[in-house]
Amino acid sequence: MAPTVIVIGLGGMGSAAAASLAQRGCRVIGVERYWPTHDRGSSHGESRVIRLAYFSDPAHVPFAQEAYPLWQRLERDSGTELVTPCDAVIVGPEGGEEVTASTTVADQLGQPYELLTPSEVTKRWSTLTPPPGTLTFLDHSQGVIRPEAAVSANLALAARNGAELHFDTAVESWSAGDSGVTVTTSAGEFTADHLVITPGAWASDILAAPGIPMEIGRLVQVWVRPAADLSLFAVDRHPRFALEDEAGRVASGFALLPGHSLVKVAFIKGPDASTPTTPDTFRREASAAEVESVIDYMGRLIPSLRGQEAERARGCIYAKTPDDNFVIGPHPEHENVTIGAAFSVHGFKFVPVVGEILADLALDGRSDRDINVFSPLRFQDTASSASAQ
Repeated sequence: MAPTVIVIGLGGMGSAAAASLAQRGCRVIGVERYWPTHDRGSSHGESRVIRLAYFSDPAHVPFAQEAYPLWQRLERDSGTELVTPCDAVIVGPEGGEEVTASTTVADQLGQPYELLTPSEVTKRWSTLTPPPGTLTFLDHSQGVIRPEAAVSANLALAARNGAELHFDTAVESWSAGDSGVTVTTSAGEFTADHLVITPGAWASDILAAPGIPMEIGRLVQVWVRPAADLSLFAVDRHPRFALEDEAGRVASGFALLPGHSLVKVAFIKGPDASTPTTPDTFRREASAAEVESVIDYMGRLIPSLRGQEAERARGCIYAKTPDDNFVIGPHPEHENVTIGAAFSVHGFKFVPVVGEILADLALDGRSDRDINVFSPLRFQDTASSASAQ
């Protein structure tokens, strides 16, 4: 008899886990506190990046390589276009972290790239004027993922394969024992053989694992219309872009997908990138100062953004660990509970890979992929070493 698995949280990772489990013949019960493809978590905002020259941690590189064909498979299975290939430029000071790390990883992978001077960049794209003294890393292998469409595709696949998906359903408590797991919700009680928890920013509330430190933060996404010919910013003509300054601040943005007319920009690193928050105190509205700051900063690279008013701006909540790495593995206290957490800021590109890993762990208790660096137990190991010194 096929096992029953409950999945708490149906955002990017949870929807992928539900789809993978349902496709393997499991009975899947999905529980989500909000509506499908909602904007209250970290799986929205119209665009996410996928790239191979990925330097946050060497352990991520195999995941990045595997993600491309898995996204293509999801597109075939769902009949939905989810990833648009594009060029990308990373602009930064000579010796800056972003360009240096990108070239190092690209060299290790044997991935072709170009290093351009400011004048060479402007010659190719009249919209871009990199600051003097910068280098530009040009990557031809990136892509733009549509997060809402990706979540929707996985939810549809899960439902098509028999998953029971419960939305607008808050989790009140859960328990695990030798006989299985029980989840109590606002819509009643569910029981199963295994529980997968993909809680997003609600990790501290739902995981019940005090040994896993989690930082909850808020960043601001801004949509602005350039004061230039919009056709120049179309994704088939214009690269995705990022700018690092001498202080290490980084902001990035996206070219226009078909049917879109606003450029999206946001700080992703540095003191302007995020502020601490909680799910209960999270502020979705962006202040005028926050909006002006990111537009002014990105105006250094794209002059046609300077002085433009944002047409939309929203706060986005995220969860991360102190070491900026994911949490994937068995719950420290319950072998029939699997955790997938702390993916925000740079994890969405790995959605189909993580979905498969979570399904592997739920069904087999292990994964053939190397996930040791993501172990929930690593923080306990660190705490033990510190106390012994």
